Amino acid sequence: MRYRYSGLAHQGRGWPDALAPLRARLRALTGREPNGVLANLYRDGDDTMGWHRDNEPELGPTPWVLSYNLGANRDFAFRRHGEHRQCHALTLRHDDLLVMSPETQHHFEHALPRRRRVQAPRLNLTFREIMPR
Repeated sequence: MRYRYSGLAHQGRGWPDALAPLRARLRALTGREPNGVLANLYRDGDDTMGWHRDNEPELGPTPWVLSYNLGANRDFAFRRHGEHRQCHALTLRHDDLLVMSPETQHHFEHALPRRRRVQAPRLNLTFREIMPR
């Protein structure tokens, strides 16, 4: 399965055995059926992700994103789509799961801002339902 992310096309390689129990747990917790996952490593608070919505065509018209966090605590910011001012932030901690609904993707952008005081790494796994082309 192919997925375009951050301007690049990625080709799926199947599910690593180590992720099978986590994928099953996410299904049980959320009722969602993720068939793809992206792994992003943020080495410290200088690694960031800019404002965006997860609205790629491959995610279909109602994209759900299940964001699972491992490692350092990081702030996660939201702003209304089309505005420039942050309206909400929450701290994602180790072993936290953030479930972003289609309404979240439609009405808000999100970002992982720079936090220089964070010296430890964070691994973020974002599970998605990718629509076959």
